Amino acid sequence: MKTLRISSLITNLDADKHELYEKAAKRLNISTDEILDLMIIKKSIDDKFMDNICFKYIIDVTIASDSTYMLKHIDKDISFPKKIEYTPTIIKHKKKEAFFLVLTPSCDLVKRPNKEIKAGTILCAKCNLYDKSKIRPYLKAQKAGMCEMCQSNECISKKPSCDTRKENEYHEQKVQQFTSMLNTGIVGKYFVLPKIGTIIPDLLVDFKTFHLITPEHMDNYDRIVSIDSPFREQMSWSFISLTGRPGVPDRDFSTWATENV
Repeated sequence: MKTLRISSLITNLDADKHELYEKAAKRLNISTDEILDLMIIKKSIDDKFMDNICFKYIIDVTIASDSTYMLKHIDKDISFPKKIEYTPTIIKHKKKEAFFLVLTPSCDLVKRPNKEIKAGTILCAKCNLYDKSKIRPYLKAQKAGMCEMCQSNECISKKPSCDTRKENEYHEQKVQQFTSMLNTGIVGKYFVLPKIGTIIPDLLVDFKTFHLITPEHMDNYDRIVSIDSPFREQMSWSFISLTGRPGVPDRDFSTWATENV
């Protein structure tokens, strides 16, 4: 579970708690069913406009961590009850439909007293729009041959054809394998990020295609979302395991395996 604080939530004077749920869900770009709890922290009267007096709330909303693994940061009224620094972060080029995942640790992006950040360049991984053709080469399901009944022409015609059954089994194998890969976080060289409403589309983070940004060019990008815990740890581990594994020479294990199995 994760708790978010929403400030400056405006409602009519006759609004009930159900409307608070609806407004909170809209601000977080989730459904009301994904809100586990809602607590009113502060309630005040907003009388800036005498012809439209309303209530202004500060609320804490508890959501399931798997319902929104990434959290929008460009809304200044959405925050955390306690300040937390997050990395990695998804950014988007202001003039292009191009997304990138910032891999440089957040501690290296903090401005120092001389107003410069520690990192000379900011390392990013390219994010591609989701494409099935990029994933399929990593799915290793095997197609089975014909059954004995097909080979002897004794298949019962009222049942689905053997070819259809085998194709369905092959597809199910791929689905199960893909699901397992998604649970571990990495599919080949990609990390899969499902879409969040209209904030980001389905993305494939390419951990082998990098993009460098100098600090003076960061103004060309908008910060869209940051990965929340524990998904940020899973992503960091996936990146390290893919790019930081030690290289060892090829060895002949076939002889040893033959003698010891």
